[in-house]
Amino acid sequence: MIAPECGEAFFYNEHKILGHKLKPYCLYHHFVLDAIKSPLMTGGQVGVIDLYIAILICKQSYPISFKVLPSPNWWSILLNSFRFGYYQARYKTSREVSKFRSYTDDYCSRPYFWEKKDGKKADSGVPDILTLMVALMVAFKYTEAEAWNCPLGKAIWLTATNSILNGAESRIISAEAKAFMDSMKNGRS
Repeated sequence: MIAPECGEAFFYNEHKILGHKLKPYCLYHHFVLDAIKSPLMTGGQVGVIDLYIAILICKQSYPISFKVLPSPNWWSILLNSFRFGYYQARYKTSREVSKFRSYTDDYCSRPYFWEKKDGKKADSGVPDILTLMVALMVAFKYTEAEAWNCPLGKAIWLTATNSILNGAESRIISAEAKAFMDSMKNGRS
């Protein structure tokens, strides 16, 4: 039985937000949004401008051109004032933010791991997203662009499976065990 999370990591839906078609949510999208401290990543209040910037990033593949982001010059400010006004009139921001979260969830389906008894994880100081990118390059001979453009959930499943095949202890909860735990949580046995 294939865990639904595994299948979800390899099968995707098309996503459109504010009328823009997005590329698969990949390692680099996550890295950039985290680096710029997007409220979509930090959990802060998300406005139409924040959403628009995230869409401009997620419409592209690695390497991303930052020239498409709004600049502080007067022409860009004027043009984007009209654009943001249109988006606020045409789209309900909260619904579009919800669609963005569905988009990232669609591409970030990851395995459930058994927790260690102490619950502590050694911190290497290297961001997890960078570790995944390098792991794809080393284990699967991905180019830098292929690794950065790999959907996040797929990267996690591939690197976890590769680790297990190379002798790491399996910490992934099987589909059967997850189904049993869910049934117990819901009061069914």
